[in-house]
Amino acid sequence: MSIGCRVRKLLILSALALLPGLAACNQPAEDLAIVQGCPPAGIVGEASSITIFRPGRGRDLTDVAAQGNLANLRTECAFARREVNIKLTIELQIAAGPANRDRSASMRYFVAIVDSDNNVVAREEYTVDTRFPPNQGRVVIAEEVEPRIPFRERVQVQRYRILVGFILTPEQLQSNRRRR
Repeated sequence: MSIGCRVRKLLILSALALLPGLAACNQPAEDLAIVQGCPPAGIVGEASSITIFRPGRGRDLTDVAAQGNLANLRTECAFARREVNIKLTIELQIAAGPANRDRSASMRYFVAIVDSDNNVVAREEYTVDTRFPPNQGRVVIAEEVEPRIPFRERVQVQRYRILVGFILTPEQLQSNRRRR
């Protein structure tokens, strides 16, 4: 099971409605089965946000270089004979903080597929690098990843879940837990 290729698109909030439709529309009809629902997808609560501070000891609001939030997961599935091809769109909301001097931010996140026993059966990590446009301190980025899940019987697909979260340092994780 692999989490295939990734396509990046920088979008302004109002442009999110322009996301492309189902990735499998051009596949021959005889290779597709009736879509009966994607595996459930969700954002890991403790890893749904990230705050990046400038280097040094300070950890107050003036030391924030960037903040990120994961939001609005969307899945679209196309079932082939022995696998489901998933298009997962992840919205990342990124804001520059007062300590951000170079007008850019870099954040890492993961996409994992877990089975019904919560065992991670596939996991990929991705990096989002962004530059803030002039006079804008916020951007919304829609990341698309395309995991595939092989199966013998279609009912097996619902035994899996897709989880998304930021890759956090122990300090960032503790901070997120304190805020909950």
